[in-house]
This record gives sequence, structure tokens and C-alpha cells, in this order.
Amino acid sequence: MKHTLKGNGIVRNIRNVAYSPLGNSLAIVDMCDDHNLAVYDTDTGACIAKSKGDRGNIIEMAFKDEDNFATVGAKHFKMWTIASGNIRGKLGNFNGKDTRIGSIAYNGGTALTGCFTGELLSWNGSTCSKAVGKHHSKLIDAITVTGTHVITGGRDSKITVMDKASYAL
Repeated sequence: MKHTLKGNGIVRNIRNVAYSPLGNSLAIVDMCDDHNLAVYDTDTGACIAKSKGDRGNIIEMAFKDEDNFATVGAKHFKMWTIASGNIRGKLGNFNGKDTRIGSIAYNGGTALTGCFTGELLSWNGSTCSKAVGKHHSKLIDAITVTGTHVITGGRDSKITVMDKASYAL
């Protein structure tokens, strides 16, 4: 065991964790009503930032880069920035797309979220820019981005493998 991380605003049960791309930070969201967030330095175990998350249920989270991550859930997309011991959030603009989000992953600087309708949504910062594919008939619960592919899994029991650059099957 390298570190035991506790306290620092985390109140009840860990809901989700995410490593930053370089592995320098670990973000945690708990399951209390405010869905508290804490970010830890992975070398020292010290809490480097904390904040209340959101009253909406946070289902999943993913890092964009070392200082920014996003959280998603039902009717929830929020971009977070880590700075000076604080975490500041900006709510997402769905631009009329379905707001029931079940998963998130980053393809470079672009957030990809899976929604209830089976669409894979692309985000430009905190704004939903477009649907890049509808390859599922139900909620997309899992998204993985590899060096060449975007892979999604949904509640329709299907797995879809797309080209990372074009999102073509």
C-alpha cells in the first residue's frame, strides 16, 4: 500500500475515482448528497484540492489533462478546473441533446459521453457539439479510448469499435 487517502471532505463511500493522464493526481467523488470531490497528489497522498461536487448524481468522471476533469450523470455534465487548492466547476450546455448521461472518456481534448438514447456525444469544452454516432439502442455505460479506437458498450449488450479519428465503424 502506498497511501491511505481519507478525510478532506470525503464523507460517505467512494463513488468513482479517476487518474490524471500523467498519473500525478487522483480525483475522487463520494456518495453523499453533495457528491464531494477531492484531488490527491499520487506521490505524497496529500489532498491538493477539494470542493462540493453537485447535488445531481455523479456517475462517472474522467480527466482531460492534469488540471481539468469532467463529471457526468443523469442531467449532469460539469467541467472542473483544479487551481490553488480549489476545484471550480462549470455546468455543461447540452444544446438540445439527451441529458441522461451514463459514461465519459476523453479522446484527446474532446470529451465523449454515452447517453440514454444510445448516441455518443462529443463535447467542445462544456458545450455539447454533436452526436458522433448512434450505434446502440440503449444507454452507453462504457467508453474506452485506445491509440486507434473508441470502444463503447451499452445496455443493449453490444460493443461497438470505431475509428478514433473519424468515429467510423
